[in-house]
Amino acid sequence: MSQFKLHQWNDIHEQFTGENSAIILGNGASRAIYDGFSYYNLYEKAVEQDHINDQVQEIFNYLETQDFEFVLRMLGHTNYINKKLGIHNEEITTAYENVRNALINAVSDNFPAYQDVENSLAKAA
Repeated sequence: MSQFKLHQWNDIHEQFTGENSAIILGNGASRAIYDGFSYYNLYEKAVEQDHINDQVQEIFNYLETQDFEFVLRMLGHTNYINKKLGIHNEEITTAYENVRNALINAVSDNFPAYQDVENSLAKAA
């Protein structure tokens, strides 16, 4: 039996009041609140702000996506397969780190101001 229990927000929301309270939302909810978090927008910002180099852009283009998580998954699979085949390729690890860091930086650089999303936060809660 699991030691964790899911609670209904209405049953626990009073425990999370005050200026030090926070709510963490998954990417789907974040995208619903702020369109700037769509993969397309994050990718465009990452390219515009030079967080993604030309080589990694070619990977996104080859995979026909702007989905960072998909590209990270593909690079992870490639790295695993290469290791199993005895192929040691630091470029895969470097590309993975570049994509991961580009996503982190794009989200950080484009994080919305509280006043731009505050109306949506009450709905999310």
